[in-house]
Amino acid sequence: MSFITQAFADTAAGAAPAASGMQTITQMAPLLLIGVVFYMFMVRPQQKQARETKAMLAGIRRGDKILTKAGILAKVIRVQDKELTIEIAEGVRIQIIREAIDRVLARTEPVGKDSGSDKGGDGKDEADDVVKSETAEPAEPATMLTGLKKLLGGK
Repeated sequence: MSFITQAFADTAAGAAPAASGMQTITQMAPLLLIGVVFYMFMVRPQQKQARETKAMLAGIRRGDKILTKAGILAKVIRVQDKELTIEIAEGVRIQIIREAIDRVLARTEPVGKDSGSDKGGDGKDEADDVVKSETAEPAEPATMLTGLKKLLGGK
């Protein structure tokens, strides 16, 4: 019992709770800062990417050029709720699930728009030309890289 009385006697009256509270805040501040930084640099970008991927998968239409997660370039032939029918070569069609799509390379025009008005008037897409030139005959590696950059929207 004498120990407890002596411990209270060593501290100044009223100063102990304020100092103790400030020490707690000072000790917790770095942990809170780490938590905020972790959220800002790890969680938020991942959530944003998940939203974008979900929107991309929901917006797939017939005629879109896609790249599957297996690396197959294809054209969407039919869209169902969870499955797509894609054409990977002329006359070769397969069914895949939406989650197997990595990205949409070229989108088709929505119904009602003038097709080919902004594509030089011939109604062809640049991605069509690149894919056909790569599959028609073997090309030089530099040409293939240039074509791939064009296909993916680079300069």
